[in-house]
Amino acid sequence: MAIATSTAMLIAAAATAASTAYSVQQQKKSASKARDAQEQAANEAKALNQAASDKAAAEAAASARDKNRLRAGRSSTVLTGSTGDTSTASTATKTLLGG
Repeated sequence: MAIATSTAMLIAAAATAASTAYSVQQQKKSASKARDAQEQAANEAKALNQAASDKAAAEAAASARDKNRLRAGRSSTVLTGSTGDTSTASTATKTLLGG
């Protein structure tokens, strides 16, 4: 009877050890899944921040282009009308190349 009790106690101890090992393994899997989910969320947040930053940079560049275009104003356009330049050309003075 002592051998049966001793064997039963060994089997119970082995079952407890196996149960504990399985529980630890499940906890490790859960922790790993939690880390992966956290890392994925961080990567998604970085991507959203980068997209927002790129959009802000593009808007700033467009605004700068518009300001420069508006700053140039009338001087950047052709100032002659539909008839062209009607002033007389100065052809009386000698040039260095044309003698």
